[in-house]
Amino acid sequence: MEVRLTSHFANAVTLYDFELAEHMNASYNDTKSTFTPFPRVSERTLVSACIATGTFVFTYSVFKWATLPSHENDVQRGAPLPKLAKKLDLDNEILERIVMN
Repeated sequence: MEVRLTSHFANAVTLYDFELAEHMNASYNDTKSTFTPFPRVSERTLVSACIATGTFVFTYSVFKWATLPSHENDVQRGAPLPKLAKKLDLDNEILERIVMN
């Protein structure tokens, strides 16, 4: 991070602006060396978790590919569903009217 010395209220840069810029650059360098984006998880643990997740996804994908049937099933071909061939024995008249209409 670099702080540029500019002033919006005057055409000249004051000593205060220069000192502020120096202080901001020094503070940034101090903070940069101690900042961790994930303070509760070390970088080693995060890398291990990423590798484990990638391995799981790859293994699951290979398993799904290996266990696919070698031919199309009815759903993939778009075959129509079979019609209701037999009459249902319904005890309730309302259900019978709903199903038959």
